[in-house]
Amino acid sequence: MGNELDQLSVQELIKEFKENYSDYEFDVNENGEFCIIKNQNLNAIANFSLIPKGTVKNVEGKTGSFLFTGLIFDGQKTTILPEIEVLNKDIATKNWLSNQIPLGMFNMNETKGYQLFKKFILRFQSKELLDVFEVEKSGWHYIGEKWVYVHSGGTIGETNKSIRLKEEESYLKIDNGITSKEAFLGSLDMLNICDAKLTYALFSLVLVSVITSPLIQNGVAPKFSMWIEGKSGMGKTSLTKIFTQIFQNHKLVHVYDFKKDLNKNIMNRDCVSIFDDYGTSKTKRVADLTNEKIEKLIRDIGDREPNSYFTVRPEGMVLFTGEKFITMGKADIASSAGRVVRVQMDNLFDKKQTSTYDPQKVERFNRFKESNYLPTSMASYLKWMSEKLNTHFIESYRRDFEYYRNYYSTDPNVHSRQKDSFAHLTVSFNFYLAYGLEKGYITPEENAVYGEKAKSVFFELLKQQAISPFDPDVQTFLDTLEDLIVQETITVTVRGIPYTEQGEVLGIVDGSNKTLSLAWQPVYDMVVKHILDQTDSSEFISDIKLGKLLKEANLIYRSNDRVTKQVTGLIGRAIQFNTDKFPDLIEAIIGINMNRKFNILLDEYEKINEINNLREEEKRKYKENKRELKKLKSSFLEK
Repeated sequence: MGNELDQLSVQELIKEFKENYSDYEFDVNENGEFCIIKNQNLNAIANFSLIPKGTVKNVEGKTGSFLFTGLIFDGQKTTILPEIEVLNKDIATKNWLSNQIPLGMFNMNETKGYQLFKKFILRFQSKELLDVFEVEKSGWHYIGEKWVYVHSGGTIGETNKSIRLKEEESYLKIDNGITSKEAFLGSLDMLNICDAKLTYALFSLVLVSVITSPLIQNGVAPKFSMWIEGKSGMGKTSLTKIFTQIFQNHKLVHVYDFKKDLNKNIMNRDCVSIFDDYGTSKTKRVADLTNEKIEKLIRDIGDREPNSYFTVRPEGMVLFTGEKFITMGKADIASSAGRVVRVQMDNLFDKKQTSTYDPQKVERFNRFKESNYLPTSMASYLKWMSEKLNTHFIESYRRDFEYYRNYYSTDPNVHSRQKDSFAHLTVSFNFYLAYGLEKGYITPEENAVYGEKAKSVFFELLKQQAISPFDPDVQTFLDTLEDLIVQETITVTVRGIPYTEQGEVLGIVDGSNKTLSLAWQPVYDMVVKHILDQTDSSEFISDIKLGKLLKEANLIYRSNDRVTKQVTGLIGRAIQFNTDKFPDLIEAIIGINMNRKFNILLDEYEKINEINNLREEEKRKYKENKRELKKLKSSFLEK
């Protein structure tokens, strides 16, 4: 709009005002001063004038500010004022004038003069002015009954609306020296950099991300995050950036950098936000705070719906990188299985890992590191997508999504949420192929080959989701412990449920404190003996090492920074598990205790007692009815 104003002269602006805004009460004089008409004379109210240009609205149509150009007269010369924007909340008072027009002066009482300006502003609301729609975040927005992609460099998609983006850090990274076909084929070639499970997952994540908000608005929300796990120095950050970052300014924050708010980064729309380098915290306090925030983010994404109320509702996709998966309990991991797609990092740069290091992978990576194939291709893909979104794309996406949900459900071990995550990855990849096929960049045969390859890779990755993120020894110990408790080899009682049987009690569940206390040394010995008997191993990790691993996994409570403590009712020191981490096991323990012989007899006694009470109540009512009937007979005979 500023460029348009530069091309207009003072006389043209005066003419514009007179043609569009002059009436019986207001006008401008030959100097461009705002005037009130009295007795057919122009009386200047101020040495400046405001010429309405439009209003700034949000996508719901609510006015946020007013746009003006203007003229100011210094007594000798009239000049054009820079574009003026006044917030709706500020228009009520004249205070904004001192900032926007510091040399402006009234020829009458300022308050009275500004009241006349307000009257003029109110009157021009009935005129047909330019509506500028302002959006907070880059990405897709539904404006004028059309989907339009907005970024800092402009808009993508057909629209007759004037749209501006409030943020200034979302310029698409486009290489104009690359054709759309070269960008498309180069992007597919990136899939060969390293392990296909890793490259296909990252590539499809960005494809899901660029259509996330339309999917949410149409009830097909992708409810998962991605986690790239691998040792330091392998190249996690470098690889994820070239696959997922389509803007000149990367949407990336270090997970422990609380100065850059994690919630701010997650609010990026229709793109991938990276939360980098989990597992390198220097203090326990920072680690605990970060775990709490990340776990909340994972759940917010996993539960997002178009009409749900959230203080933070992410509308993009999130990628975590770290040396290990987030520390969670067994139950938390089970409930979050479909919320996070876990992918192992392939070794790119660490030469010390000789078995996995391959210089050809580095060579392929370096080739694409200096190119912008993928972000350039995404710009062309978004243009193609703008046409599809405004026709029947969502219906097609929903149909294909249901097909692949059923396809991935053929594996009985698939978590109910996981089939949704992998259906999104597959469908988004197929639509990118459809774009290339429609444009003639690939043949139908090549399209089929790429599609089958993706389906095979994702099925293999899906099976790996069942692998526990716990240390293998911890998982073995927990599984065996659970078996021995359920088989009643290890006796665990529940506070509040009577226990009268013989035998040593090795554990106590206390629901009020959410603890499962186990006599640590005898329980450890029994579990380890069983493990060794069932395997060919001759040794297992020590109780001290195991206790440390259980503590790191956030499965047990600590007492004065020790893993064991004295617990009434148990011999020796006890380790205390958090019952929230093992809901199924706790339910089984309660069931075992309720079904012990003494408690069954108590239940039977209570039932017999209840039946006897009912019989006594029936007898009492019968006697009462009999007395009432006798009274009625006597009363009738007396009459």
